Amino acid sequence: MLDAQAKILGVLAEREALEPSVRVDLSSAAAQAILDRLRLTLEVQRCTFRQPVQADYAFPVTLESRTDGVRSLLGDFTIVQTGQPVIVKLLAERKQVIQENCESASSDPLFHKMLAHYGGMRAQVVTPFIVGDELKGVLSIHELRNPRAWTSAEKALAAEAAALIGTIFEVPQRRRS
Repeated sequence: MLDAQAKILGVLAEREALEPSVRVDLSSAAAQAILDRLRLTLEVQRCTFRQPVQADYAFPVTLESRTDGVRSLLGDFTIVQTGQPVIVKLLAERKQVIQENCESASSDPLFHKMLAHYGGMRAQVVTPFIVGDELKGVLSIHELRNPRAWTSAEKALAAEAAALIGTIFEVPQRRRS
């Protein structure tokens, strides 16, 4: 686990060093602004964006917005996403996963360990960013206080944010190819 964590952090550092700093800064700033606005608009405690930056560890958190006192998931490799019920469903259905009450969403003990580790998460919206057949990013919205009935507008906003953030990082890669 520590090896994987060190490798991911190294990949992120290398990526920043190899790409023109202005583009990286602008891309990261734009994506961060979207996450921050999403969190504030939805009045949730944390929003994250995961990317496949290294083969040894599936989709670490590469960006996050959180309220004061909420645990950061950046660089946290405690919970392996592979095999988690939400990720399995997301990959199988290739669409947004909505959980209005996480406690009753799955009986999987590893899922409940993840809920506790993520601050007692009570509800979430998990939205994929898919290019062709490839999962390129995952936007997660975490409600830590109570179960929550997500509105159609909130789900649509999450989908829009995932597409915007994903596109921010995908466009520079296409230009380099």
